[in-house]
This record gives sequence, structure tokens and C-alpha cells, in this order.
Amino acid sequence: MNQILIDRRNRQRRKQKQRPVGLLTAMLTACVVTLIGVFSDVEPLAVLLRAGLSAVLMGVLVSLGLGVIRTANSKP
Repeated sequence: MNQILIDRRNRQRRKQKQRPVGLLTAMLTACVVTLIGVFSDVEPLAVLLRAGLSAVLMGVLVSLGLGVIRTANSKP
């Protein structure tokens, strides 16, 4: 009986909504890149492109990394 309850709790924990860490990291990266570009007197279009590209890449990398970590931590 206890094993059934433990399994049910584990399934519930896995189903809970995860924090959007990839999205938060992407937004923070875009803000930092934008500030660096503004203080460096870079052309606005270049700042926009660099911020967008770096945000997308960082968000994807963090999401993939977290997916790998979750997969490695899951028990069969």
C-alpha cells in the first residue's frame, strides 16, 4: 500500500508545472545584451538582432540542458 502511495506522489510531482527557466534565462540574456549594446553605442538594428539571437540560443540551450538533467534523474 505504501508503494502505491509513493508511486502516486512521484507521478504527481512529475506532472506539476515546471518553472519556465528557459524563458526567464532568455529574457535576462536579451536585457543584458541590449544594455551592453546601448552603452557601447552600437547601431539599434544590430542591438536588436544580437539580443534576439542570443536570447533564442540561450533559451534553447537552457531548456535542452534541463531536459537532459530531468531525463537523467528519472528512475525507470
